[in-house]
Amino acid sequence: MELSGLVRALRLEAQPPRAVPAAERVPLQAELLRAAGPGGAAAGRDLGALLEAADWRGLLALSPAALAELVSALSGYAAPPRQEQDAAEPPGRDRACAATAPRAADVGSVLLRLLEAAKGQEPRGAPGAAPALRPVLAHIYVFAAAHLAERPWTDARSRAVAQQLLELLVQAAGCGSVAEFLRGKHEDEEGRFGAVLGLLKPELTKDTWKQNPATKVVFSWTLPHITRPWLSPHLQLVLPPSLLLSDDYQEENKILGVRCLHHIILNVPAADLCQFNRAQVVYHALYNHLYSREAPLIQVGQQSCTFMLSAPEGMDSLGQEEARTFSQPDCYQLMPVAKRQRHSVDLSRTPKQRKNLFSPVPIQVAALLRRAGAAWKHSNHHSWGQLGLSEVQQLWVVSRLDVSGAAERTAAAAALSDVSRPQAVLLCLLDLLPVLERAQRQQRQPRPGSQWHEVLQLVLTHMEAEHRLALRRVYARTLPAFVRSLGILIVRHLKRLERVILGYLEVWDGPEEEARLGVLETLRCTIEHAWPRMPCRLPVLLKALLKMMWDVHTDRGSTPEAVKAALLQGATECLILLDRCSEGQVKVLLQGVYSSCEENQVRECIRRVQEDS
Repeated sequence: MELSGLVRALRLEAQPPRAVPAAERVPLQAELLRAAGPGGAAAGRDLGALLEAADWRGLLALSPAALAELVSALSGYAAPPRQEQDAAEPPGRDRACAATAPRAADVGSVLLRLLEAAKGQEPRGAPGAAPALRPVLAHIYVFAAAHLAERPWTDARSRAVAQQLLELLVQAAGCGSVAEFLRGKHEDEEGRFGAVLGLLKPELTKDTWKQNPATKVVFSWTLPHITRPWLSPHLQLVLPPSLLLSDDYQEENKILGVRCLHHIILNVPAADLCQFNRAQVVYHALYNHLYSREAPLIQVGQQSCTFMLSAPEGMDSLGQEEARTFSQPDCYQLMPVAKRQRHSVDLSRTPKQRKNLFSPVPIQVAALLRRAGAAWKHSNHHSWGQLGLSEVQQLWVVSRLDVSGAAERTAAAAALSDVSRPQAVLLCLLDLLPVLERAQRQQRQPRPGSQWHEVLQLVLTHMEAEHRLALRRVYARTLPAFVRSLGILIVRHLKRLERVILGYLEVWDGPEEEARLGVLETLRCTIEHAWPRMPCRLPVLLKALLKMMWDVHTDRGSTPEAVKAALLQGATECLILLDRCSEGQVKVLLQGVYSSCEENQVRECIRRVQEDS
């Protein structure tokens, strides 16, 4: 018995072990790769060999946790090298980032095969990804978004693979766009944005957000795809990372954070923003950036700032319904002549009474404005020098258009993003301040809207002493929006505003003359809203406008004729408005100038002022 048992044991030992399928060994190898991190080249090669030998249908049969572990390990293997929080870049980091791109391309190819295998298992006519892949869709999205744009850790091949992966991912999920993939097809449908934020949240804290440079890229690229009403439920998850980015010392991170904050302000209801004093926190974070001396941070989109006017009272500041309200000049033109005469300049009226007075300027037809705005939004011009005269005039017509809806403003900003620099602090504040003002009015606080005056006072202080042309252009383009928003209350700042206008009209700031054009628009808006205070300033303003007109006419530099025509047009409009609010005094003063002037362009402008009735 003992001899037979021994023989039987020897036979069992001589039998070869059962071969374990490659698909079953993948999870173990994925754990080894995850532990090794980006430096585990040997573990990555072993896992790649296993995946090549594995049956992809067998991989899809793995548990959701095992599949998530696999995709997470692959993403970590292709992640850019980590760095210490607030530490200097180590030597050789550029080489380490460049070595990441080939790994990312290989990992992307593996995920592409996985998605194709899952798509092949779908029943015909059944939209959506295979059930086994649904838990890992967010992981695949984060990987694709991290390698989609041109970064130090990407190259042409890795970006192309990431683009293909993202397109196939959206198709596999049964969606038509990335936005639909993230937020869902319908308002009551839960998208995958929450799952993506759940993956990013551990790396978006105060102590970890700088360790993986791809995390902020994914967050800032994903957030703009989520608009209202889908963004509001995630406000508590997206606001802290945006504030962290904006509060960093690096300018690139500051701009990313401010752009994220601006998107949140545009797409979250005002009531949610004001809850828990969130709006005040955002305001103070943005206000501190006004002390920055970097033009890209303070930069306001050249055309986009014209869309940031406050909404009519009683409407949501980010309301979706389209509204076009008549401005004060329109209402004045609709008044009977006798009533207009009763509303002549009367400085004895109280500020509240003067706020309801209207200034006489021509009516701007809404349809013409919409057509001009649409024509400009669909153009691809990058500078004033490339514009024709009609297009320059269209741009300045668009700058007078009130757009109240968030959808219109967001679409306009997106359409003009290719011709403007990063949307930054002032642009963001111009949308936030109406929200704060409305909340203060509802709470019956004394002096609501005081933040408008705080911001404008600081801006005017910086403008008066600013000598760098880049910042002068930024401030000048922003100023008209502040004047329109404050209305008659701009009289509190008239002394300093007058000094700024006079100083900026004297200085040539380049062929595009952006600062002068912006200041002329500011002066026009100031005359419209604060016209009772203009007669006493008539001599100074008239002299400055005539001097600027002469300088423009005698300029033999590189300024295009279209820009010169726009400057002369703006100065002429200001002279006409000054004449109307001074009861014809400008016509009297210009009689001697017209008779002694021999330059045709200047004579034509003066003639238009004298013929205005």
